[in-house]
Amino acid sequence: MHALHRTPRSNRWLLTILSFCCAAPALSQSGFDLPPITAPASGEHHAGQVIWHDLETTDLRGAEAFYQALFGWEMREYRTDANLYVVAVNAGRPVAGMLRRAVHEGEERPSRWLPFISVGDVDTAVSLARRHAALILADPQDRPERGRQALIRDPDGLALALENSSSGDPADAVASAGDWAWTSLFARDPAAAAVFFQQALGYQIQAVPASPGFERILLSSGDRPRLSINPLPNPSWPQVGAWVGFLRVADVADVVARALTLGGRVVVESEADSQGAQTAVLADPSGALFGVLQPATAQKTDVPAERASETSRDAHH
Repeated sequence: MHALHRTPRSNRWLLTILSFCCAAPALSQSGFDLPPITAPASGEHHAGQVIWHDLETTDLRGAEAFYQALFGWEMREYRTDANLYVVAVNAGRPVAGMLRRAVHEGEERPSRWLPFISVGDVDTAVSLARRHAALILADPQDRPERGRQALIRDPDGLALALENSSSGDPADAVASAGDWAWTSLFARDPAAAAVFFQQALGYQIQAVPASPGFERILLSSGDRPRLSINPLPNPSWPQVGAWVGFLRVADVADVVARALTLGGRVVVESEADSQGAQTAVLADPSGALFGVLQPATAQKTDVPAERASETSRDAHH
C-alpha cells in the first residue's frame, strides 16, 4: 500500500462554503419512502463499494426521457404528496434514482450524480469524516426499505452519501450493459483527497500511477479496486471537482452519437487506452456528468478500474 501524506489546504472551509449548495436529496427528505438498494435482497456487504447513484436534476422529466432512450432503463415512480422519486431499472435490477432539485444562484453545475458508498457502520463513518474536515449535510438516519444512511460533503466541497443497505449491496461482479462499471472522483488535489478517503472511510491506496502532467490514484477495499481519483481535466472545470460514474456499454461511439441527438454533449472525447478499453465523458441535457465505458474485446473481466478514466487528461468542453 502506498502511504500519502496530507498536503496543506489553505482556505479549506472557505472552499466548502462557496462550493455547490446541496439540494435536499432523497435521503434527507422527510417522509420519503425510498426503495431498497437491491431487489431482490442480496445479503452481501462490500465496504467501500459504490452501491448506488442518485441524479439530482433541474429537469426530472427530461432526464427520464434522456436516460431511458440512451440506456433502455425502465422508470418507476415513487410518490408522496410533495415529492417524486424515480428509480431507473436495468434488466430488472434497480440501478439509480432521480429527483428534481432547485437551482441555487452561482452554481456551475446544478444537475449532478451523487454516489452512495457502502460502509459497515454509518455512525462511525460519519464521526471519522467529521474528524477529517468533512461537513455533515444529513445526520445518520434509518429508512425502512433502504437501511441506515447519511450525507456528507468532503473537504473539497463534494457531496456523497454513506449507506449501510438493509437489503445488501450489489454483487461484486462484472457489470452488465447499462450498469455502473466504475466511479471516478476528479479532484483539485488528488493526493489530499486520497488521504481523506483513506483516513475517513478506510480505503487502501493500491496504486499511484503517474505520467507527465497526469496523476491518477486508485483506492481499494476488500482487495478490489473501488474508485479512482484524478486531477481536474482542464482549467475550465469547477475547482471543487466532480464525481463521474461510468456506465458499461457495448459501443461507446454509438452511445456518444445517440447522446448528442438526445441533447447531451461530449465533455471528454472517446479514446481507447493501451489495452483497448474505450471511455468517454458526457453531460446530459441539464449538465449532469456521466461516463460510458466499453471493455476491450478480449477482456474477460470488467474494465480495469485503474484505467477507467485514463483519457480524461485530454478533456475539453
